[in-house]
Amino acid sequence: ALVMIAGLAFVLQGMQQTLGIATLDPEAVSEFISSKQEYGLREGGIQGLPYPLRPFSLLFRPFFFDATGIMGVVASFENFVLLIMFGTLARFFPTLLTLAARVVYVRYCLIFSIVLIALLSAVTYNVGLGLRQKYMAMPAIMVLYVTLILYRRASRAAGDPRDEETDPNRPPFAPLPR
Repeated sequence: ALVMIAGLAFVLQGMQQTLGIATLDPEAVSEFISSKQEYGLREGGIQGLPYPLRPFSLLFRPFFFDATGIMGVVASFENFVLLIMFGTLARFFPTLLTLAARVVYVRYCLIFSIVLIALLSAVTYNVGLGLRQKYMAMPAIMVLYVTLILYRRASRAAGDPRDEETDPNRPPFAPLPR
């Protein structure tokens, strides 16, 4: 306990020197957070958007029309791939819900990604920060995407009548129709 208290005192002192705030004064901490949020609103933040647009902005900005510089274009290509993945997940959402009801790790990934994206959308105040933070949810999203694609291919290969795109003449593991 003494080591933890000493470590906490060391961390609080470092925070006070680095950030220039009194770490034990709740009003100073609140003022510091408010100033950072105001900065985010001035510098192209997403906090000024209505909440339903915040997750979209968190996940898919910058896109090609608002990208600046070469790194913005690279991020736009990444966001385009994410848009395709989310489009596929949305298109086959009933199948994804069926999988989530049957498979524990799919249920966990679905709940984890939805909750994390909702929370990040509530607290992220600028696009650059969101660009880094959204990748915390991407492993779960990628697991959902790959699981959904493999499940659909396997159900088509097995001739599952519940699959809406079953074609008995198509060879197993053929590319998905577009």
